Amino acid sequence: RRLAQAVAAGRDVTETILNYRKDGTPFWNQVSLSPVADDDGVVRHWVGIQVDVTDRVEHAGGLERSVAQERRARRGLAVVAHVSQILGDAEDPHLLREVASLLEQDLVELAAYFLDEGGLRAVHRISASVAESRSTRRHRAHRPHDDAPRPAPDLVQHLLEGAADGPIEVPLDAPAEGETTTWLVEQVRERLGREDRAVAVVHAIPGRRRTLGLQVTVPHGGRGLAELDEHERLVLPLIARRIGTVTDNVRL
Repeated sequence: RRLAQAVAAGRDVTETILNYRKDGTPFWNQVSLSPVADDDGVVRHWVGIQVDVTDRVEHAGGLERSVAQERRARRGLAVVAHVSQILGDAEDPHLLREVASLLEQDLVELAAYFLDEGGLRAVHRISASVAESRSTRRHRAHRPHDDAPRPAPDLVQHLLEGAADGPIEVPLDAPAEGETTTWLVEQVRERLGREDRAVAVVHAIPGRRRTLGLQVTVPHGGRGLAELDEHERLVLPLIARRIGTVTDNVRL
């Protein structure tokens, strides 16, 4: 289109466009056009030059990707440094809300924290004294009879109990299985303000002796872990571990 506009205006133009050879192989073609006018200034001819610049474009693209990757790495380090600064004031009543807000500003659409304080609940701060619960969030522990159908796996409960490796992905648009997973999905849906195909990413918050709670994020784009780059996948569990360390220290 820009080539056509330049020709219509009778001016020089150089554009790089994607072309295809006879065998279907793509290549980048730099096209330069220059008008040739007669003595009266009327354009009578055009001079055109085509140059295969595929190597140059691919090299530039590689440099651009490298620069973008470096920027993402620096952003991740900056987020971790900022989180560490926030966690330095462990008595802040809005401590975890501030961390969540930072993550929402720089990395994800939604972030929330849930700690085991005699049962799993949403929190904005780290309490110094809590009642420990062997069965986090699960209100009743019952053993079905041997001939009774086994309940569906409660992935979030398994993560809390250390029976599953994290992070885990929890779809928000499908019926959840298990009491703890169902409860968490309802909590996240309420905070997100909508029900769609988004997928929550859940990291355990590890403590010295047990799992202390959950870090829940909803990445932009809605596809869970697939939306996170390699740096974000490193940053999120690092922050969860940092929160676990601070929580343990507060409760000593």
